[in-house]
Amino acid sequence: GSELPFSATSQGRVILAFSRKAYLPALKRQKLQSFTGYTTTDYAKLEEAVVEARKKGWATAPQETVLGINAVSVPLFAADGDCIAALTLVGSLQYLPEIPERSQLEALFAAGERISADLGYRGMYPKLSMA
Repeated sequence: GSELPFSATSQGRVILAFSRKAYLPALKRQKLQSFTGYTTTDYAKLEEAVVEARKKGWATAPQETVLGINAVSVPLFAADGDCIAALTLVGSLQYLPEIPERSQLEALFAAGERISADLGYRGMYPKLSMA
């Protein structure tokens, strides 16, 4: 039940990348909170991470909120095409490395696409990119 900021989580980066709402300009009015020495606290780097998430179709946040823990997220879309949530895989860096294994991402993408379809989304789900 913890609330974490968009800037320090893979879930937040996916929402920032795929939502129709412009959350990033509102976020820029706040100071970015640091949780670990790996937390992104620079807006330019955060914007780069958001652009990368949109390009890849997924986002990650290794050790940004808890040391030794990584999270990777994909978007969930509603019937109207808006990104309303993120589906996230969380684990220790030992099992979920900074760059997740392709099989981990493929499973997450398949589940995200299925859940989005169940929510009524009929658009094209993002394609997995490792680049």
